Amino acid sequence: MPPTVIEPLSWVAQNKTGGVILFVTNFLQSLHKEDLIYFNPTTLRWEFDLIKIAQKELPVDIVKFLREKIMCLPKEVQAGLNIAACLGSTFDLAVLQKAHRSPDNVVEDSLTLAVENEFVQELAPTHFTWSHDQLQEAAYLVIPMNKQETMHMLIGAIESISIQIEMKF
Repeated sequence: MPPTVIEPLSWVAQNKTGGVILFVTNFLQSLHKEDLIYFNPTTLRWEFDLIKIAQKELPVDIVKFLREKIMCLPKEVQAGLNIAACLGSTFDLAVLQKAHRSPDNVVEDSLTLAVENEFVQELAPTHFTWSHDQLQEAAYLVIPMNKQETMHMLIGAIESISIQIEMKF
C-alpha cells in the first residue's frame, strides 16, 4: 500500500495503542479477525474500514488484558516474568536464573519466548528490560500476595550475596 493510503490507519493505531508494539500487534490482529482489515482477492490488495476502526474501543483495563496474556503463557515463562517483575524495570539474566531455581536452559528458553512475545526486550546478551511498564505491573500482579514478600526476600538475599562476592574481589 502506498504511504498515503496506510497513513490514516497508522495514525489511528498509534493514537489507540500509544505506539506500544504489543498493543499495536494485538490491535491489528483483532481488526483482522473482525474483518476490518482484509485482503481483497479481486484487487489483490489489503483494504480496511477506517471509520469502523476509528470507532473501535480498546480494553479499558490494559493491565487486566496483559495479565490475561501472561496467564496464557507456559508456566515456566510466567514464573520467569513474575521474578523479573520483582527485579525491576531492567534485570540481569544471572540474577533471574538464581532466583528462578530451574535449570539455566529452562530460564533461557523461557526468556527467549518472552522476548519473542514482546513482553521484554534484550538490551545486551544478559541484560533485559520490560517492553512497557504496564507489562511489568501485570506480571507483578499475577503473583499471589503471599508469595510476593518471599520473592522479594529471595531476590534481596541473592543480590546481597552477589555484592559481598564482588567486594571480596
